[in-house]
Amino acid sequence: MAARFLRTVPDAPKAAPLLGQHNTEILAEIGYSNDEIASLAAEKIIGTEQDAVAGVSA
Repeated sequence: MAARFLRTVPDAPKAAPLLGQHNTEILAEIGYSNDEIASLAAEKIIGTEQDAVAGVSA
């Protein structure tokens, strides 16, 4: 018999992350230093969470 979830309330859907929103965390997790990440952002090689949020309000 198939499972029934009549009383299970699903979570509200979440929006997809903004472009560049998690770049800093991901790069840090794979070993990039804060200085390396800042350099990539300053050279516009990567976007940052601030760039992503600024793009939403523009």
